[in-house]
Amino acid sequence: MLKLCAFDLGNTLVNDSQLFSGAVQDISEWLMKQGAVRNAEEFRSVYEEVNWNTYLPFISHTYGEPVFFETSFRRLGITSVLPDEALRVYRQFLMNRLSLKPDLVEGLRYLRSRGLRLCIISNERTQRVTDFLSKTGLSSIFDEVVVSEAVGAEKPDPKIFQYALDLFSLKGEEAVMFGDNEIADGGCRSLGMPFVLVTEYKNHNWVWEEGSSHTPDYVMERINRESLKRFLTWMENPNDPRN
Repeated sequence: MLKLCAFDLGNTLVNDSQLFSGAVQDISEWLMKQGAVRNAEEFRSVYEEVNWNTYLPFISHTYGEPVFFETSFRRLGITSVLPDEALRVYRQFLMNRLSLKPDLVEGLRYLRSRGLRLCIISNERTQRVTDFLSKTGLSSIFDEVVVSEAVGAEKPDPKIFQYALDLFSLKGEEAVMFGDNEIADGGCRSLGMPFVLVTEYKNHNWVWEEGSSHTPDYVMERINRESLKRFLTWMENPNDPRN
């Protein structure tokens, strides 16, 4: 019996690709206005290259990292603005752009009305998830938040999924994982958790995790009340061809 719905954050609940692109453009234009670069594209191209090619445990490609700005500034010879200041301004731009579709929030509330527990399982910085919940007002909807930086394990490592299950004293088959990444989020299947692939914000270039790609048990285009109702019907009898 299904008792828990776990959700990825970036490119599942929120369009990280769009957020990132907009905030990088904002900070590039801000740096140009400060006289730190000649034009916005000069910084944008370097920053995006550094971001794409940097992978370290427990970092956030969306929220930004000191190393992204330090490396970009060093390459461009920027000295009139400190990297830490630029990171702070970038994160402000990012959060200013953050919004959720009303039907997504309605869908999450629908799951709660069905007696299901909700949690987030995210490969992220704790501060980014905290800021997300504060800005969107979703703290009251999610029972628990499981963040890789705090747990010390990243999806698809089974440890992070097991950590979430243990918080609710559940077995894998009593929970389901919603996410956009067949490698990271699909790792839940190693513990018997069904994996629902959410395609609305899926970006094939937005993948840094390594591992096997998992075939989803169910695919939905977007998270809303109607799609979740259909999913719960499917869960009652997944072998019924009418589902």
